[in-house]
Amino acid sequence: LTLAEQVSTMQGAKVVVGPHGAGLSNFMFAPPGATLLEIRNSEQPVECFWLMAAAIGAGYQVHTSRTVVHKHHAPI
Repeated sequence: LTLAEQVSTMQGAKVVVGPHGAGLSNFMFAPPGATLLEIRNSEQPVECFWLMAAAIGAGYQVHTSRTVVHKHHAPI
């Protein structure tokens, strides 16, 4: 998507859900009243997206998870 298309997509968003990372940065273009649900590892105490949501008058929720190591797999 072009930058203009990304902005337009976020301007129409009511709820955005995604894992912690740079991909959530476009939430800055969401309208006031939208909500961001950030999924992140509880070992990553980062408040940047909460601060972004507050700055634009949007809601913020976080879902934390823990790292799971399976017997035959690398940590996920």
